[in-house]
Amino acid sequence: MISLTKRYDLHDWRLAVSRRMQPLFIESLDDTDFHADVRLIEQSGIQLWDIAATPHHFQRTAQHARDAREPLVSLAMQLDGSGTTVQGGRTTELGPGDYTLLDWTSPYSREFETGHRMAVILVPRRVIGVSDTPTSAFNVRLDGHEGLGPLTTGLISGLLNSWPTVSRSPSDESVLQASFLILRQAIAQHLDQAEVDPVNPQRLQTLEIRRYILDNLGDPSLDPQTVADAHFMSLRQLHKLFNGDGVTVAAWMRLQRLERIRMDLGDPALKQLSLAAIFNRWGIESTTNASRLFRREFGVSPQQFRRNCT
Repeated sequence: MISLTKRYDLHDWRLAVSRRMQPLFIESLDDTDFHADVRLIEQSGIQLWDIAATPHHFQRTAQHARDAREPLVSLAMQLDGSGTTVQGGRTTELGPGDYTLLDWTSPYSREFETGHRMAVILVPRRVIGVSDTPTSAFNVRLDGHEGLGPLTTGLISGLLNSWPTVSRSPSDESVLQASFLILRQAIAQHLDQAEVDPVNPQRLQTLEIRRYILDNLGDPSLDPQTVADAHFMSLRQLHKLFNGDGVTVAAWMRLQRLERIRMDLGDPALKQLSLAAIFNRWGIESTTNASRLFRREFGVSPQQFRRNCT
C-alpha cells in the first residue's frame, strides 16, 4: 500500500499529477495562491485520490492521450462544490454525490469555478479488461442514489472517512484490497452496461462470453477451448475477440479465479474451508499450482494472506 497526505502549490501539484497520475495541463482560476490538499492510497495498482483545491482548470490534451504510459479509466466523484467536464463532445455538470467515468485515452477537460473537493479513482484498463468501450460510456452524469450509485459512492465515502485510522497492519491491508476489488468491479459493471450496443455485435459477443466464463469459473474443465466450443467458434476466433481488450482469454480467466480465491481467503465466514477446498471452489484442482499463481499475482502466499486477514 502507498499512502500520502500533502498540500501542494500549483507548480508542485503539476509535477505530482504528471508523476503519479499522467500529464495534465493545469491552471489556476483564482487570483490568490493556488493550493490543493491531497490524500492518496494506492493498492493493487488502483489509486484513490481525495483532492480539495481552490478554483482551477485542467485539460488532458490529444498529445497527452497519445503519449500515455498506460491506458486508464477514472471514476470522478464530486464530494463538495461543483465541476464541469467536457469529453467526447458532451458537457457534464457534477454536484455533490454525482460521479462520472472518464477515458484517459481521449482528450478531456474539467473546470472548477469555486473551491471544491472530489474523489478520483484511477484504474488501468488492463485490470478491468476493456479496451474499446464506446465513447457513450464516458462523461455521463451518474446519480449516487440510483443503480450502482449507493454502493459505489458509499464505499468511496467509507474509505475516505476511515482514512485517518487505516494502518499498514495486515488486517487493514486485506480490507483495503477487498474494497478496491469491489470498486474495480463496479467500474467494470458500469462499462459493461454501457457496452450493450446492438450496432456492435462483436462487443455483445465478447460480453456474453465474459459472463459465461464468470458463471462457470468453478468448473475445472473450463478453459479457452471449452469456452470456444460452447459458443460455436474456433479457438482462434475467441482469442481474436479478447485481443481487442489487451488480454488473453486464459489470463483473464485466471485473474478472475484468483480474485475470487483472494476474497474467500479473507472472508471470516469461510475460515473453516481448507485452502484446497477454496481453490477447488474456483476451478483450480492443483494446490501447488494455485499457490504459485496466487503468490505471483499478489506477492504473498495464500496461507500468509489468510493469516493476515485474521
